[in-house]
Amino acid sequence: MERNRVGFLHRCAGLGGLAPDEIERVSACTTVARIARRGRVWSPGAAGDRMLWVRSGVLREQIVESGRSVLVGLTGRGGAVGGDLAFAYVNGVPPKRRTLVEAHEDTVAYAIKGHDLAELVRDVPALAVGLGAVEVERRRRLEQRLPVLLRGPAASRLAHVLLELADTFGVRDSRGVILNLRLTHRDLASLVGINRETASFAILELRAERLVQSEGKRLVLLDPAALAARASGG
Repeated sequence: MERNRVGFLHRCAGLGGLAPDEIERVSACTTVARIARRGRVWSPGAAGDRMLWVRSGVLREQIVESGRSVLVGLTGRGGAVGGDLAFAYVNGVPPKRRTLVEAHEDTVAYAIKGHDLAELVRDVPALAVGLGAVEVERRRRLEQRLPVLLRGPAASRLAHVLLELADTFGVRDSRGVILNLRLTHRDLASLVGINRETASFAILELRAERLVQSEGKRLVLLDPAALAARASGG
């Protein structure tokens, strides 16, 4: 058994409550998946036959409709993608995927097949509880973002999303919080549900207010408290 894999998985989303022997069972069912930047993990309509825990890199999940896409979220180290598979794999038939998942940057992940996951969920109640909690949190974040997407100026909506990203990708330093993630204005536009030009103006507005600072394709949140007030319309 690859010990570092077992140790890493124990710190991953949905797996923290498992006993050592249960983690080893999960680990034994996983394989290493390497996805190059922009490489596709699955497409809308594809069979949902595996879920992944990110070892390194970032995966992005999008909803694609009528030629337009909205970024659902970005998943980094230790995060899970496709956890709903644990509850949707019915009678050995995988569900159809409704989202597009691809690598935001070069990514290494531990993948588990749907039928193996379904069997583990039946045998290991703590796994069902853990993955269920992951899906509840994912839904909560989406529901929190929806009202923001439907109202308020673009800069306030963008402030909300930047703070959300900081929870996962933020690294504190003397200036504030660095988003350790390369993001284009198009990426930010997709997250907020606006066009790229509007996203660019929103970034300029937050920079003028000294709330954020650009470093190449990375952003520094200079004053998270003030940014939170901006996100709430203050």
